[in-house]
Amino acid sequence: MKRVVAACAFLSTVTSLAVVCWAQSPSLPPAHFSLVFRSTTENVSLACDTGCIWTTLQISASRMPVTVDSQGVVPDVSDRPPGESAFVIRISTAGDTLQLSCQRGCRWTSKSISPKSVVTQVDENGTVRAAHPKAVALEALDSGAARNAVQLPTQWKWADTGDTMRVRIADGQRVDAENVVPRLSHEQRLEGVESVSLIRMGAIYAGTSRSVESCSSSTNGDELRNFCRLESAIEITTLTPTRVEGQVESDLGFDCRSCKVIRTGTMKPFVWTPVK
Repeated sequence: MKRVVAACAFLSTVTSLAVVCWAQSPSLPPAHFSLVFRSTTENVSLACDTGCIWTTLQISASRMPVTVDSQGVVPDVSDRPPGESAFVIRISTAGDTLQLSCQRGCRWTSKSISPKSVVTQVDENGTVRAAHPKAVALEALDSGAARNAVQLPTQWKWADTGDTMRVRIADGQRVDAENVVPRLSHEQRLEGVESVSLIRMGAIYAGTSRSVESCSSSTNGDELRNFCRLESAIEITTLTPTRVEGQVESDLGFDCRSCKVIRTGTMKPFVWTPVK
């Protein structure tokens, strides 16, 4: 005989108190799901690759913490019996860290993503994989996506900085770009954008921009000149053969000696135009 466990919740109104129960089956192995996370100072963006009835969610940072499951953002328990979802994950932020707590459907209990702007994939096994340009390129080659790349210009001018970016769109799902001039080399140490890597999250592409910034500091007369590699959030909201638009996190605060980020930046718009 199949064993059934009852789960109950107390629901109260002004005039009455009721008990609502749901029948739950015995514990089963976690169902497969795959979520992609990326957080900015304004919001947390999620994309579900598999295991959900939704594809993308964007949650305002002011609403944190929040709980999501295979059906979306979790409402009051009275509106959705807990047995209806294969997984339940609570999301919160602490400084530059995104914290995940799995309440159901995982082989792990908690994960931390730092910095929270890094595009990261998480599944029921606790696999955490940050998107990286080299990893993306290898995946594209392995899957044959390189042969199906969207036909767009390969070089674009970053209007604000004047940098020329070599751009590759893989299977309409990933965008990689690198500066045609190396930012850090043995011969020269140039400031500016080094590379960007984004993945598609619904109607936008979201990911990480890597740049090199120069700085100087003075401690007890000791002058220091340094070059720091920094990572910031970036989004592409418009992608056409003639124009790319989006926003990138700017004005990060960082320690010149350690290159550690100590203050998040603000999102500012940017435009790319094809190099003719």
